[in-house]
Amino acid sequence: MFWKSLNIRGLGGKRGFTLIELSIVIVLIGLIVAGVVGGQVLVQQAKLRSQISEFQKYSVAFNSFILEYGEMPGDFSMASSYWGGVTDGNGNRRIDGNSYGANHPNLETEMKIFFWHLSSAGLIPESFNGTWNANSNVGVSFPALKIDPKKGMVASGATNTNGQAQTTSATRQVYKAALALIVGQPNSTNSAFNDIIGTGKPRTYNSIDNKIDDGVARSGIFTAERPWNGSTGNGDCLDGNDGDYLLTNTLAACHALYILSK
Repeated sequence: MFWKSLNIRGLGGKRGFTLIELSIVIVLIGLIVAGVVGGQVLVQQAKLRSQISEFQKYSVAFNSFILEYGEMPGDFSMASSYWGGVTDGNGNRRIDGNSYGANHPNLETEMKIFFWHLSSAGLIPESFNGTWNANSNVGVSFPALKIDPKKGMVASGATNTNGQAQTTSATRQVYKAALALIVGQPNSTNSAFNDIIGTGKPRTYNSIDNKIDDGVARSGIFTAERPWNGSTGNGDCLDGNDGDYLLTNTLAACHALYILSK
């Protein structure tokens, strides 16, 4: 009877909430918080699925381009003959450009024109112009990332190997073509497009790696590492040189590669 009659009174003796009413309020607040957190998780998972779909879309377009024209987009040596004004590649059967060492404005030509060739051929729905503009390149010259629209990807055919990028190999990783998720925060005052700031969190790229590859950061078709000089920005991507994803780091500390052709 005591608990049934107990009231918590406010100022001036006005009737307050009963314990039952307070319990209901607490439960409702808990449900709202759980809904918000759950919603954030769903949004993040949707972004990851969209990013993976982008890889698959560009992979299909890449292979379709080779079947149609006999050379890779970006490397295509007769692009200007098919589409007036479009820049040619050199036809050496790989994308020229180092994904972890190139800086604006020295971005290799084939890295920039890869998506221009794909869009000119009508193999992707977007339109890209192959230019580099310090403030508007993402989404104009090459695609923005689904996981972070302020950052983007180019194409590449090799990586730098250096201690600052958390690798131990004595030679750089070489492949024919890859999607390089390396475009950080280019602007008129920061000339380096892939230095210090990563394009994704270790947890984000670990999740993608587990969904489409082997879950190991430095092997398979999806790889990740810290940007050049990245330790001075958002810290480490991996837990050591050639290590596992550093899941305790919640900052965007990683760049990543989706390899199209080795």
